[in-house]
Amino acid sequence: MITTKPIIIQNIMTQDILYYDSEFKNQCYEFCVKRNIDCLLSIIKLDQFYLRQDKFKNFKRQKISEDRIIAQSEYIFNPILSNRFEKQNILFVYDKNRLTGIVHFSDYNKGNVRVYLYSLLNEYERLLRKLLIVNDLKNDDMLKHFEMQSMKDKHYEERLKEISLLKNNLSDFPNFEKFYFLELIQLLRKHKIIKLNQEVNKLRNSIMHAHELVYKKDNSLDDLIFNLDSFKTFFHLVCILLKDFKKVSNRLLFISNSI
Repeated sequence: MITTKPIIIQNIMTQDILYYDSEFKNQCYEFCVKRNIDCLLSIIKLDQFYLRQDKFKNFKRQKISEDRIIAQSEYIFNPILSNRFEKQNILFVYDKNRLTGIVHFSDYNKGNVRVYLYSLLNEYERLLRKLLIVNDLKNDDMLKHFEMQSMKDKHYEERLKEISLLKNNLSDFPNFEKFYFLELIQLLRKHKIIKLNQEVNKLRNSIMHAHELVYKKDNSLDDLIFNLDSFKTFFHLVCILLKDFKKVSNRLLFISNSI
């Protein structure tokens, strides 16, 4: 069971909205081009927006349709949102019938998203250790795995050396606390306890090393144009994490209820 409080659209949306101003039409157009956004809200009629028209370097007024609207209470990692942001990079955020902000897929770079995922990954890693332990595995089982793998992979040889350099004996530490996230997943797979997606380790490394979650298209340029594919990759990894988190939690519940 996930105990980390869910993060919703309200937590990442932009409330300080720049509206379309007909007296600053050229500046509005440049603002949109520099950020690769396709529209600005109407400052007069809140059920309308101005769609960017590149052919004429102008805007066309349109009525806000349902595919442009998102509830501020929506969980930010609802799986359907990846496709929604692919179709519409900017969504208008509503609380019932009241416009409260806008959200762009680059808003997933905000610090509170990183904090949320850090907490989620920390919780998930603790459950991985717990699942190994309730299946009667210990630190020595990981070492045996390393020894077997070291015969064909020098990485495991290096890991054995690292473990041997610990100031205290491995037995002095709680089981599996001195092993890496990916190693826990691999040991669970080796002992045929549960199959989990190892790709989550990429997400874990991005969060722990404070990498950008959604990349700019070109960091050498002075613009705010973000790469949609990087967002989709990141979003996909989070969905895998959430699915496997539930899978591990469910397995632990089965074990606890069978004792």
